[in-house]
Amino acid sequence: MKPEYIKKKGRFQTVIVACLATLIFGGAVGFGGSQLLIEVLKITDSSSSAQKTPSGRSSPKDVDRSNLPDVLQQPDSEYNSGEESGTGVPKTQSGKRKLEFGEEYNAEELYAELSDTVVGIKTASSGNKTFDAVTADIIGSGVVISEEGFIITCAHVVGDAKKVFVVLDDYDDPTAVPHEYEAKVYGSDIPSDLAILKIERNEPFKFAEIGKSDDLRPGQTVVAIGNPVGLIKTMTQGIVSGLQRDLGDNPYMLPSIQTDAALNPGNSGCPLFNMRGEVVGIVNIKLVYDTQIDNLGFAISIDEAMPIISDLTQNGAVTSRPMLGIKGREVVPYFDDVSGFLIESVSPGTPAAESGLSRGDIIIAINGEEVEVAADIQNILKDLSIGDVVTVKVIRYNNFGETNEMEFKFALTSATID
Repeated sequence: MKPEYIKKKGRFQTVIVACLATLIFGGAVGFGGSQLLIEVLKITDSSSSAQKTPSGRSSPKDVDRSNLPDVLQQPDSEYNSGEESGTGVPKTQSGKRKLEFGEEYNAEELYAELSDTVVGIKTASSGNKTFDAVTADIIGSGVVISEEGFIITCAHVVGDAKKVFVVLDDYDDPTAVPHEYEAKVYGSDIPSDLAILKIERNEPFKFAEIGKSDDLRPGQTVVAIGNPVGLIKTMTQGIVSGLQRDLGDNPYMLPSIQTDAALNPGNSGCPLFNMRGEVVGIVNIKLVYDTQIDNLGFAISIDEAMPIISDLTQNGAVTSRPMLGIKGREVVPYFDDVSGFLIESVSPGTPAAESGLSRGDIIIAINGEEVEVAADIQNILKDLSIGDVVTVKVIRYNNFGETNEMEFKFALTSATID
């Protein structure tokens, strides 16, 4: 039996050990708890700051797409409900990773995000009865701009083809044989060289978002993804070399973006992207097809193109373009050194025909502004609307070769150009 003092000593040691254990364990728990709290605070802070830029500013509003018809309205770039990319990065409804304010893709990211929205185009002429879409060559490009399968391309790509086929890669397996869809040509406008196609399937298509070409500045980086000489989904990069370029003798050709990105036959109809992955132009290689100049490419400005695309989608033709309702050619000079636009025909039933304007008249002025070449007419009409009344001054020759200046007033029409 142990002495009493030994028992008390043992109990005292036990109490001391217990106290020390409590302090040590409690400190560990306390430290662990504080670390856990810190980590929770970090996560909470990071999740709240993920919606902001480093400067604390919120992301800007989406590009105004009010100029699109209902069938082309693109959903706002909100986060999909629970849908994420393979890396856990939220994606927009168009399938792209959502960018923060001021953020841009690098070229590699942009290609990965947007190349699936670019298509190849094959056509069959009216005389080709044995057309095989599988063996036919891709002659042009296009870009999908809605999940329903609407595609913008150039009018000269589809031409007067009897059939148009769109080639689109398999989203899930890029190594698989591309899908081919017969496309419906919703509308084609030769003067602006724009066309709208549509392909269909049960599942939605990936699409590219429409940007604003008015926001471009010389020196900005842009990229084109298309099918030059049949090389599928070729990406080239350059800068904006110039803006609002008016090219050629066609008075109805829309202003273009000039770029030094390499563009070649087959690129026609392909998108020109800014580095946010937005379509800012539609490449038109035809504008420089006959030249031997390098690093000189052009794309139709998307802000100018969308009203035409809207009209083609809804009406199958451009009905919003004000016209005189005549056809003809410019004369420089004509009889007695007269310059102007010689009327070769007047569309029957139009206000111009009802006013008394006739074949053989030479237009020399509209609303007091001189007309010397065809482009002068378009420059005068571009700020007017269908239904506006214009005063047209002409020179008319009688049977004796004598000239008379005459004026006719009539309303502008929506007659299309052949």
